[in-house]
Amino acid sequence: MATGKLLEKRLRRTRRVWILADTHIGRVEDGKDGDQWLRLAVQDVRKNLAPVDYAVFLGDMTARYEPEQFEKYARLRDTSGILPWYEIAGNHDFHGIENGEYFKWTICPLRYVVLDGNLAWFFVSAERGMADGLVCPQTTEWLGQSIARHQHKNIVVCTHQLVHDTVEYSTREARYLHPKEQLEELLSDVRVDLWLAGHAHFAPRTPAYAANKGHTTFLNVASITHAYNTGASVSYILEMEEGTCSARLRCRIHDRCRFAPEFGLHLKLPQCWHPADPHQIIPAP
Repeated sequence: MATGKLLEKRLRRTRRVWILADTHIGRVEDGKDGDQWLRLAVQDVRKNLAPVDYAVFLGDMTARYEPEQFEKYARLRDTSGILPWYEIAGNHDFHGIENGEYFKWTICPLRYVVLDGNLAWFFVSAERGMADGLVCPQTTEWLGQSIARHQHKNIVVCTHQLVHDTVEYSTREARYLHPKEQLEELLSDVRVDLWLAGHAHFAPRTPAYAANKGHTTFLNVASITHAYNTGASVSYILEMEEGTCSARLRCRIHDRCRFAPEFGLHLKLPQCWHPADPHQIIPAP
């Protein structure tokens, strides 16, 4: 009996997702452009970590939405050895949406759902080029209705800006999503287990970059680059084991090729996770 349980445990699948944000390619900080910081992070992930199944990018690929900046990002993404790669646009990328450059180099819709078994990811790109974020009423309606349809799953929402009054810096006008009342109402109507964002990246990083409010864990993932004086290249690895109702988020400091357990999180999931391949992608109408 003990041997059977041991074999069953060995056969369980472990899902590893690389979550990163804010490359700001075109901005040089501490002697390296954003694409160089991203390249070093990719090298660290591939060389030093267990294989990851897919990547999630939370926006601000570019510093100034120029074609060569999008191209550098796309080249690094496509040669990373990590596929699929799910992404959203940040405020620095927004004008690339307007002029069409964003769609030449990226592979995902602006708003969409990805189903990985009973794990549901909801992706919402920035909807204006200003630092203070915007979620249009139509997007909030789509998000609320879509999350409601998947409440029997584990729910993760990905935006570029933060949700107001959750984590460090999220009460600053230029750091959170507007109108804040819309998202407060949404979170009172549906259950969200994890809300991931970037956008606000300052030093030093503290445990206050994460917070629990109600049923939701909020995490500011940024930033993979040193842009805006972060002084560190940071990302997260989400790990889940098939058949278990927990997950952990491990903070990786790529400059030092080490994990930072002081910034790690353990999550209790409402549903024990069960994977599915291939993933189902559902674009917003």
